[in-house]
Amino acid sequence: MIRRILFCMVVFYVSTIPLLQVMAFISLSLVQLSYTISVKPFHDKHVYYQEVFNEASILAIGHLLLAFTDIVNDAQFKYNCGWAFIAIFITNVSANIVLIVLKQAITIYRHLKRLVAIASLKLRNKKLARV
Repeated sequence: MIRRILFCMVVFYVSTIPLLQVMAFISLSLVQLSYTISVKPFHDKHVYYQEVFNEASILAIGHLLLAFTDIVNDAQFKYNCGWAFIAIFITNVSANIVLIVLKQAITIYRHLKRLVAIASLKLRNKKLARV
C-alpha cells in the first residue's frame, strides 16, 4: 500500500522531471524486490517465486524506461528497448496466465478425484447393503 502511495506521489509531484520519475520507480521496485527476497513474506513457495518473478520483471521494465527519457538520443536504441519492453511484458503476462491455469487445473483434478472416491464409496455401500 505504501509503495502505491509513493508511486502516485512521484507521478504527480515530479511530473516535470521524467528521469527522476523513472529513477524513483526503479528504486521503489528494487526496495520491494529486496524486501520480498530477504523477508519472504509468503508462506506458499509458488506464490513467493511468482512474486519474485513479477518484481524482477517490473525492475527490468523500469530499467528499460530509462531509454525513453532525454538522456538517450539514439532512435534505434529506443526502438530496440521498446521491443525488449514488450517481450518482458508478454513473458510476464504469459507466465502468470500459465500459473493460474495450472493452479485451476490442479484444483479441478483434486475435486474430481474426491468426487470419484465418494461415488465409488457410495456404490460399494449399496452393493454391501444388497448382500
